[in-house]
Amino acid sequence: MNTAKKLEIKWKNWKDSFGSFIEYLDNKNVEYLSHSRISTIERCEKCYKREYIDGEKIDFDAAETGRLIHQAAEIVYNAIKEDEKLSSKTIKKQLRLKHSNRGRQSELNNGIKTLIKNRWKGYKILSIEKPIFSNLSKELPPVIGVIDLLLEKDKYVIVVDHKTGRKFQEKDNDQLILYSNYVMNNIKPKPRACAACFDEIRLVEDLSSVRDTVFRRTPVPLSEIYYHKIVRRYTKGWKAIKRIENGKKPKFSSDCFICNGWY
Repeated sequence: MNTAKKLEIKWKNWKDSFGSFIEYLDNKNVEYLSHSRISTIERCEKCYKREYIDGEKIDFDAAETGRLIHQAAEIVYNAIKEDEKLSSKTIKKQLRLKHSNRGRQSELNNGIKTLIKNRWKGYKILSIEKPIFSNLSKELPPVIGVIDLLLEKDKYVIVVDHKTGRKFQEKDNDQLILYSNYVMNNIKPKPRACAACFDEIRLVEDLSSVRDTVFRRTPVPLSEIYYHKIVRRYTKGWKAIKRIENGKKPKFSSDCFICNGWY
């Protein structure tokens, strides 16, 4: 079985994008886990088989909006890191991202405006869209993830993850607990402490007409107790994945928003 270190070395020697690296691992049937894989197998085994075993591309408008908001965040924080003004013509042009569904363009534009208005200020940007590789236990394959934004101030670091949707959803803290544990054990020099939070953007068609907030910054409690629970959760998810890979018929979830088209 590949270790996290082996995969990380492969990635560092990779000459293309991280997306192409993941495609390479999938084509070579390299075993690895991610939080999205665990979340999918928990939500709906049928969906997991369609996406991760059959290779079916499951796409929908909300997912595209989320990807574009993440792309905008990368542009914004890269500009800040390079001490470029967000008002410059170059940055403005980069942020004119287009949604394939024209009906979602206003939501995307307003989501980007909300992102810029609520951007982090006064922090050093350590990394943007940082891939990470970690080992949870000897029984599990390596876990691969991407930290959206990593900030530092006075040797304290903050792990930030961006979320989007038409309404605020209950968040899965385990993802950021896992990422924060990686940061504390791998970032040099070692931080004094680590915090984590979700930057949540509520997507609306018209910012001028909304009364409720369209942005919230939600801290995530961090504890070793939570980390041990994640190991148990991933172990259970991995066993379910192996059952499906070995030919067991996947269970269909009546609550799956993808299978039922509730997006």
